[in-house]
Amino acid sequence: MPRINWPMLTAGGLLSLALFMSIGRAAPPATQPTTKPAPRPAKKPADVAPTPLVSRFAVSAGGGWQKVVDLKAGQEVSITASGTWSVAKESWGPEGKGNDNYLEGRFGEDKDEVNNPLLRVGKKFAFIAPADATFYLHLRGERGLAAGKKVTFGQISVVMSILTPAPNQQTTPADGRANIDAVLKTIADGIVPDKGIDWTPLKASAANDTLDTIARNMPFAFTAPLGKTHKAYGKWEMESTQYSTGGLEVLIKAYIHVAAEKRLATIDSKDVIAVRGRVAERSRVHNDLGRWVIEIHVENCSFNKVDP
Repeated sequence: MPRINWPMLTAGGLLSLALFMSIGRAAPPATQPTTKPAPRPAKKPADVAPTPLVSRFAVSAGGGWQKVVDLKAGQEVSITASGTWSVAKESWGPEGKGNDNYLEGRFGEDKDEVNNPLLRVGKKFAFIAPADATFYLHLRGERGLAAGKKVTFGQISVVMSILTPAPNQQTTPADGRANIDAVLKTIADGIVPDKGIDWTPLKASAANDTLDTIARNMPFAFTAPLGKTHKAYGKWEMESTQYSTGGLEVLIKAYIHVAAEKRLATIDSKDVIAVRGRVAERSRVHNDLGRWVIEIHVENCSFNKVDP
């Protein structure tokens, strides 16, 4: 470092000296800016997965039709039942015996089984509420069995899970192809051909056995324009031709539940609707004037108009 003559320093010299002495000093480390992760956006109500409401009920033998719960259109209901009931020395569970003595359900006040078909609930059942309505349960055949006998005993315990879909889920188009594939997958390997022209009476018979047992009551959903409707089996029916992933043509026949008929009248034939119901027993493969047709019948259907 050079020698400094202190008496010769002036004000300007002091400034020069300060600058001179600062040369060679290490600059202090720069302060690094700190960044915080951006906060996650709050979930919108429609993005939050809905939580099912679980309720428990007891259906008493001999009690007739018993009010269970008020449902809203579009709610997804799952029922599990257990227990026994009896008349004299005969006893049954919720599944009943044969075509009688089982746990049965009904929408609304209409007791006409033609206009308002009853639901065979049994041990386990699931459905989608077709409209706002009160849901009832009873034990089929209880009054006839008790006639002339002492009394009915016991009760059936019911656990009901009710899921209310978020508003955007109720109007989301349903993937008909995925549902068709699910139904066809219930049929044993080697029966469903790759092409529609390769169906045979033997293959069709084997497929129909499955459609009437394993596939029956499966949940089924699809999306289509309402189109023309007509009355069939006492219900308003809509039809839609759709295709499996493999290209097999399928005719879907959907029967709108009576509780939803008033809403159906507000829908234009060109409007697209998302339909949900259960595979019915009439689903089958058959030959129609030399052309093989796969028909999937869907009953107790509810629907929502799909937003354009």
